[in-house]
Amino acid sequence: MSKYLTFRVAIIGIIVFTVTFLYFSQTSTHQEAEPPQSPKNEEELVDESQEVILIPEARLIFKTYYEECAHLIEVEKPLLKDLIGANRKKIEEKYPEWAVISFEKDLVELKKVEKGLCPEHYFIGIKDGYVTLFQGKPGTPNAKIIEKTDVSVDSLRQTDKLLLEKGIEVYGKEQLEKVREGFTN
Repeated sequence: MSKYLTFRVAIIGIIVFTVTFLYFSQTSTHQEAEPPQSPKNEEELVDESQEVILIPEARLIFKTYYEECAHLIEVEKPLLKDLIGANRKKIEEKYPEWAVISFEKDLVELKKVEKGLCPEHYFIGIKDGYVTLFQGKPGTPNAKIIEKTDVSVDSLRQTDKLLLEKGIEVYGKEQLEKVREGFTN
C-alpha cells in the first residue's frame, strides 16, 4: 500500500504543480498582453508656468507670399520694447493679420499671403503723355509712380507706344536703374 500511497501523492503533487504553473504563466502572459498606458500629450508635459517668452535679443521675421508672382519676401525687424517678455498670444494679438508659424524665445516667424505682385516688380508705362516708371502695375490701386520722365510718348514709335500702354514689366531695382539710364542717354 505504501507504493500506492506514494504514487497517489506524486500524482496529486504533479497535478498541483501543473495547475499552479499554468495559472501563473497565463496570468503573467495576460498582463503583458495588455496595452501599455498611453503617454501624456506634449501639452500635458509642459508646465504652464514655463511658457515661452521673448528675450530682448529676439528677432521678428515677417514673410509675405505674393500670389501673382509666387515670390516670398522676408523682412527682419528687431523686437519692439513692449514685446520683450511677450508670449505667443501677445504676438498674435499685436499682429492679427499675420500667422505665427514659429515661436521661440529668440525668434518669431510670421507669415501672410497677399494678392498681386511683390514690391520688386516695376513697370514702364504712360502717365499724362510721358513715359513713367511705376512700382506695381499701372492702373491698379497699389501702383506708385517712381519717376515721370521727360520722354514724351509722341516722340516714340507706334509699337513702343502700344507696349507702354500695356506696361513693360521690369523685375528688381538693378533692371529699373538700367531702364532709367536708357531714358537719360
